[in-house]
Amino acid sequence: MVLRHFHRGGLVGRLNRDLYLRVGAPRCRAFREFDLLADMHVQGLPVPLPVAARYVPFGPFTARTLSLNAFPTPIRFKTS
Repeated sequence: MVLRHFHRGGLVGRLNRDLYLRVGAPRCRAFREFDLLADMHVQGLPVPLPVAARYVPFGPFTARTLSLNAFPTPIRFKTS
């Protein structure tokens, strides 16, 4: 399981680390990316399976997080 919190980069990221202007849950990147990955997974493409998307409002801003199952099939490691 991978928890990916969205962070800002560049100059804006120095002033505001992880808050984004509130645009409504359906339009936020976490939910759009969740839907895109789910559609790609259904089509059989090798993408991580989305598990959950989070949208936390803070006044006129939001924080966003996406949870992914990075290893949809078990990985066996060779042991000696």
